[in-house]
Amino acid sequence: MPPAPPSERVQVLRASTEPGTPVRLFVGDGNQGFSTSVLGVDDGRLVLAPVRPAHGNLVLERLLGEVRLELVIAGLPHGARTRVHAVTSNAVIVELPSDLERIQRRRYFRVRAPGGLHARLHFEDGVRIRELLDLSGGGCALLAQAEDADLVEGSGVPVLQFALGDGRAFSAPAVVRRTGRRDGPWGRENILGVEFPDLPSRERYQLIAWVTERERSMLRVRTLDPVKVVPDVVVLFHDAPNVVRLRPGAALGLRSVRVRQFDGEPALAPGAEHPDAEVRVGGELVFRAALRCERADLVDEQPYLTFAFPALSPGARARLAELLRP
Repeated sequence: MPPAPPSERVQVLRASTEPGTPVRLFVGDGNQGFSTSVLGVDDGRLVLAPVRPAHGNLVLERLLGEVRLELVIAGLPHGARTRVHAVTSNAVIVELPSDLERIQRRRYFRVRAPGGLHARLHFEDGVRIRELLDLSGGGCALLAQAEDADLVEGSGVPVLQFALGDGRAFSAPAVVRRTGRRDGPWGRENILGVEFPDLPSRERYQLIAWVTERERSMLRVRTLDPVKVVPDVVVLFHDAPNVVRLRPGAALGLRSVRVRQFDGEPALAPGAEHPDAEVRVGGELVFRAALRCERADLVDEQPYLTFAFPALSPGARARLAELLRP
């Protein structure tokens, strides 16, 4: 493939520095990717959010030195070799790549499938329904059952289907590329890893876009504020005298609180200012102050709103810090 024109290279490099862009870091020639996202550029270096290990614990020293950086821009995977300068609790600082090449090999971001999402595997003798464990633009992993012993590496699945949300569905033939066992929440699980080898470009683009948006949403939720899941968090919005809107909270941090979003609430939307709101934990008042809705996110198919605390008093911030103390 001929090199991209200069204008396209500039657009790709500009997109790689946009805050929130999902990134994977690969150490050496390994295949284990560590999830992060772009925070910005500082002094000519790319600043990434703290890495999230794909599997197991991360030894931060492993990241020092040369790494492979990969990210999806406009639905297409791009990558470059770069070098890590520093790893802190707040960021990973790497050299800003001078160029990003489109990745031709089949490696795609892989994200955890939403809880309860199942795939339908259509065979001549019937349909098998299997839980989806993770998903990428190139394939997926399924929780296998005893009757799947006949599916070995190279076995074909005539049609594999699952829902993408918003009434959309994915449907394509698949090929088994991997079978085995791995640790799961209930012990050792039997896994089927399948690939979508002959997916038309349009369908693959839609799948990559969906996977990328899921990863982007999860990274935005993780990096806005190191929130802590605290039981019994509620937010009371005082809309008018004697009019209170109560919403259950999902997590609480030093700078924000996350709440479930419900349909038909235009007043609770990104950009909205709420001059009078209470945050309570276990029925006890933590603080009463103005809140600002920063953004909406979709996590595991559930809509959430994140509200920041733009002007907390020192006393309220101290109470919040004490509550969140490990």
